[in-house]
Amino acid sequence: MTTPTHTSQARHLGTDREVFLAKIRGALGAKKGRTITEPVPDVDESLVRLCQTDEDLPARFADRAQALGMQIHHAKVNELGAQIGNILEKHNCKEAVTSIAHQLLNKQVTEILRDLGTAMIDHKSTSWHDQQFDVDAGITDVDAALAETGSIIISSGAHRSRGSYLAPPLHIALVRTSQILADLIDYFDCKNDWLDEPNQSATVLISGPSKTADIEGILITGVHGPGMVHIIIIDDQSQSE
Repeated sequence: MTTPTHTSQARHLGTDREVFLAKIRGALGAKKGRTITEPVPDVDESLVRLCQTDEDLPARFADRAQALGMQIHHAKVNELGAQIGNILEKHNCKEAVTSIAHQLLNKQVTEILRDLGTAMIDHKSTSWHDQQFDVDAGITDVDAALAETGSIIISSGAHRSRGSYLAPPLHIALVRTSQILADLIDYFDCKNDWLDEPNQSATVLISGPSKTADIEGILITGVHGPGMVHIIIIDDQSQSE
């Protein structure tokens, strides 16, 4: 089979960075060899931010997340066990998968579930892929939370299984107050400082329980994935990492 000439050219343009950029510069009327020496202009953040960094970020995050359909709980570090226990009891959860990257928090939650008598599923086990749709609840921490939208940001990889927050009917997300940021601008500013795990397979923004709509546009909650999302905001401002 003969490959058409235009197909070969299209592939070349799509893979050669300099050719691609030259086409853009030509379309913009930029002169060849022109270099930009002007400094990057300062941006008036009041024009691009809907949430300011000096606001009460935990309060705003809680309000926005609740408006999205997520249930909000507040706890000091030593109150976390009671909050998790209340949620699991309310939804009659007998087993849970924990997928927590923060080592101290993971140890604390493991001890809490052991004391509660809740069966724990290891997300690193070879059988986890078969169990993830049958487990009662998934308990995870987060990478960050956004006060502007009430969203939580979670990445997956060896440190955290995506099935733990996408498959079970109940998701309990643990958000430390030190992780609550104004918006995505702040998240991307400090993202590189937070990435202890370089081989992340996915990053998602969660803004409420799982939802889907049929052809008539009727919105249904919880058809697949977590139909309930509980967020426990942990006051760690006086705690050391």
